[in-house]
Amino acid sequence: MHRRVYELLSASALALIVTGLPALAAEPSADAEAPVLEHTDDILPDEVERRGAYVRFDVGGIFSPSPGVSIVNAPAGLGAVDTGTLDAQVSVGAGVGYRFSNWFRSDLSVAFSPARDFSADTNWTGGGTGSVTGSMTSTAVLASAYAEFAPESWIRPYVGGGLGLASVSLDSVEERTPAGTINRYGDKSDWNFAWSVATGVTLDVSEAVELDAGYRYMNFGSAETGQDARGSHVSLDTLEGHEFRIGFRYLFR
Repeated sequence: MHRRVYELLSASALALIVTGLPALAAEPSADAEAPVLEHTDDILPDEVERRGAYVRFDVGGIFSPSPGVSIVNAPAGLGAVDTGTLDAQVSVGAGVGYRFSNWFRSDLSVAFSPARDFSADTNWTGGGTGSVTGSMTSTAVLASAYAEFAPESWIRPYVGGGLGLASVSLDSVEERTPAGTINRYGDKSDWNFAWSVATGVTLDVSEAVELDAGYRYMNFGSAETGQDARGSHVSLDTLEGHEFRIGFRYLFR
């Protein structure tokens, strides 16, 4: 009995080996195509390329070195005028621009700084000191271009520069003599050539929103008042500003 079972199992095993060998030995057909994994956005999303028009808004503070103050056609007895001081003030800005790539953009912007008080001491040849005081308001319109580094990163340092025009207004300017006499000058606004250089960092918040934190140097040119009854006027030279700003840009993609 056991011998009979053994012979049946041996015959079954031999049949399986004989019938399976041809299948194992068969080579794959040359015409057979390997499976191809097609590219889809879900599997390999395209690299994000920032490009398109944008709007920008900024706020910050502007600080200025001492401007040169002089009184043109000064009355007799008025000597040198000391270097003046110009108060710090808030600055706000807005603009429109275009991002050409992850590393280059340009924009046209307006920067406004409200009234900033200035003053300077006057020295009289007969002895004693007086003063000149007033306020200055500035509005700058600049066309600027920026180059950004590390274009594939979400945080990108940048440098840039701009050219344009600045409206500088001098208001409520008074000259006080050592005797206490007050002489008032007329208000006046001038348009000057203006330029800037900037550096900072861009931080991506989303595909459409970018934060901007940076520093900008501004040169506003010069400004002067209207004449007084004596034919004199006050002049402010080398008007500069150091701006520290933070803002955002919204990109229309």
